[in-house]
Amino acid sequence: MLSLEQLCDGAISVDDVLGLLTVSPLLEWLEIADSEVEPSRSSAAALTRTPPVQFLSLKTIKLDGIHVDVVGNILRFIRAPSCEAFWLVAEGQAHNPFDPNEFLDQSLGHFSAFVRSTLDVHGSSKLCLLRDRIQWICSSPGGLDHPYFSVDISAIKLNSSIPWIAQLLGQGVNQAHRLTAFSKLIEIDTEDLAGLERLSLVPNIRTLQMYVARQSTEVILSLLGGTNEVIRSPSFPGLEVLQLASASEWPFLDLERMLVRRYGEPGRAACPMRIVLTPALSDPLSGRGNQRIQFEQLVRIRTSPGVESVTLESRFGQDGMPACIYDDAPGE
Repeated sequence: MLSLEQLCDGAISVDDVLGLLTVSPLLEWLEIADSEVEPSRSSAAALTRTPPVQFLSLKTIKLDGIHVDVVGNILRFIRAPSCEAFWLVAEGQAHNPFDPNEFLDQSLGHFSAFVRSTLDVHGSSKLCLLRDRIQWICSSPGGLDHPYFSVDISAIKLNSSIPWIAQLLGQGVNQAHRLTAFSKLIEIDTEDLAGLERLSLVPNIRTLQMYVARQSTEVILSLLGGTNEVIRSPSFPGLEVLQLASASEWPFLDLERMLVRRYGEPGRAACPMRIVLTPALSDPLSGRGNQRIQFEQLVRIRTSPGVESVTLESRFGQDGMPACIYDDAPGE
């Protein structure tokens, strides 16, 4: 076991870590957390020429709270065919940008087989999209009895990270694997939009959870109502659940228009959708002015084409109140 935690600035460098790893081929557990690891004193070319080491017994890798460049230089050195647990929280710095394509290819690329096998073991995973940050977790909810991975990378653009994720999901992963995508994007620029368009190709996305933000809301609803020109089918073709947080603040008219475009136009074949609304208030049908969800809004959404059900969910984790609206038969 090699564990380096809470080391002060200047106490250890990438070269020191690589030196320790070189003399530890039987290592079973590697953990570096909350430490200021200094960059390598070697040139980039010299690091590239450093041959990787096979750690046949290495089962757990945990790199938490260290700079993404340091993480990249360490991971590209490691080959761990027996890996069972992979935990990565890489911190970025605005004044010290890194090349995301090089990081995903050279530092994480050789863990792709492990990630794919983990996706096959587990029935679901969750992808969080934040501003210049991605987090992707696949683990057992009841414990760590099975292989798992957790990847959290900051200072990375969607347009760089999404192709890597889509490639992993597209290479032999069980098609029944269910991916939940959570978006808390406040603003979406041109590169973000390109990343979201690529994400909309992934058939494994079954649930899309969205945090309200006016500009990003309009973009994503437009995507949901459009056709992906690459696969000539609705974007997010496997989507079954659309979950909207702070639902009283959502533009319900835009939501209705999206549903009409997605399901009402000829030639569109999209899965029926369940819509889950999570209000900002504990009592979703109470409140003042714009904070109140109107019952008429629920009726219109429920009776829109392609909507299987509408559910109001408590923000406190309590059982939701189903808001399924049915037409009563005459005389009832």
